[in-house]
Formats: sequence, C-alpha cells, structure tokens
Amino acid sequence: MINSVKLKLLIPPVLFVLSLILFEIVITGPDNSGTISVSAWFITIAFAVSCAVAIAMDASPLNIREKWKQLAAFLAPFISIPFIFVMIITPEMVLGQAYPDYYFSKRLPLSGWLLDGLTFGFKFTAGDDNILPGILLNIGFFIEMIIVMLLVFWYLKAMFGSSEKNDYSRNE
Repeated sequence: MINSVKLKLLIPPVLFVLSLILFEIVITGPDNSGTISVSAWFITIAFAVSCAVAIAMDASPLNIREKWKQLAAFLAPFISIPFIFVMIITPEMVLGQAYPDYYFSKRLPLSGWLLDGLTFGFKFTAGDDNILPGILLNIGFFIEMIIVMLLVFWYLKAMFGSSEKNDYSRNE
C-alpha cells in the first residue's frame, strides 16, 4: 500500500499535468483568440510555480514558527520570475517555421537540455495542431521550479530550521 505522504506528494504533479493538457487543448482550439492563449499560459505558469512550492514545502518541512512558514510560502514564488522571463522573452515562432534544434535549452536553463535530447529528430512546425511542444515546455518549466523550490526550502531548513523538535505550532 502506498504511504499517505508519498501519495500526497503525487497529487500536485498529477493535477498539473491534467490541467496542462486541458490548457493546451484550449490554447490550440479552433476558436481561440490571442487573449485566451496568453491568459491560459500565464495561469499554467502560476499553477506550476504554486505546485512546486507545495511539493517543496511538503518534501522538506520547516521546523519554524507558522508565520515564518507562511512568509516563506508567500515569497518563494518570486524566485521564479527570472525563469519566467527566460521562458517568455525568446524569439517568436513564425507560423509554418520549424522549431529550432535547441528550442527547449534556450527557454529552460535547467531542464531544457533533457527535453532537447528527448525530442531530437522530431520535426515540429509552429502553428500546427501538435500540442506536444507546448506540453513539454510547460512540464520542463514545472521540473525546473521543483528543483529550484527544493533547493530554496532545503536552504531555509538548513539556515533557519531547528534540529530540536520544538512546538512552534502556536501563533505569536
């Protein structure tokens, strides 16, 4: 039987992948306007960051006061801003143009090389009905955010966590 802690860690990634597939279907829909695509993409990015924070907080619990946990959960997503800029501010794809060989590496500094290796030889063109590049890009971003948030919360635990089992559950 699966441990409840392990099952709890699987819920955010499963929800993210299901919502990602739904958003990609909405983005590539026939009656899609540019506003729907942009808003759906930003909602997907926000959901990826929040799921990564939830996984990192659950994987490395901080033994600090509750108000500091809330502050860490509030400030941690701001670390993702440079990664979002790198993913968004890249050369645009022209309809009918093939994706470049290093498409994911240019947009995802930590996990892009892995996705480029997995998709080597696939020839996708921008504007076609294939949703795989968009799904892979967002999954790579999700993987990057999990890595970054795990490192952030590991650092917070090392710097501010207590090795003793103190009861910090009461509010100040």
